[in-house]
Amino acid sequence: MADEPASGKSRWERFLASTAFTALVSLVGTGVVGNLVLAAFQNRARSRELAQVAYREHLGAELAVVKRAYELLGRYLSASEDLIFITGPAFHPAGYAAEQRKQLDSQKEAIRAEYNKTDAEWRREREALGFLMAYYHNGRPEIAQAWDRATAAVGAYNACAVQWSVTHPEAGAEELEAGACTPEWTRARAAIQHLTESLDAVRRVMWKEWGVRP
Repeated sequence: MADEPASGKSRWERFLASTAFTALVSLVGTGVVGNLVLAAFQNRARSRELAQVAYREHLGAELAVVKRAYELLGRYLSASEDLIFITGPAFHPAGYAAEQRKQLDSQKEAIRAEYNKTDAEWRREREALGFLMAYYHNGRPEIAQAWDRATAAVGAYNACAVQWSVTHPEAGAEELEAGACTPEWTRARAAIQHLTESLDAVRRVMWKEWGVRP
């Protein structure tokens, strides 16, 4: 066996103390740290991607509910407005010949039938849509409150329109121009605008909660 150097250190001990070993440890350490950093970055990216997917799915379902809600509000407003419209001079029988009056009556009946259909849909879906609106907005009370306010205002406009059609079956142009149910119409539009603003505010908060960008 070869004699140990005068220093008394073995080759292994001298290697451990050498700059080569220090460089090797530095290289290996850098690789491990680099792998840990890369893994953490990949996990973070994966989590963000999953959050994006979950949010997009949630957003798709939410938008479908909101679309149905606005369509229902719009149809009910329009159907109620039609009840007022058919009381105007354009639908007065006196302005038409006998044969034309039959067509006029058919038009009125079609409008009333469409109103009845929309009214039934309104009564059937209004509450269910309210529950879905609250569900897809994490139970945030401001959305439920805004929906209740909008449906109440649109319902008030409808009640006014129905009453108008009964009390003014043949309204004059001046009466219509003076504003049949105008205050109720204005309040309904304002309530729908408030619902829109509430939805927009909540959606911005949800973007932050889900950790995604719009």
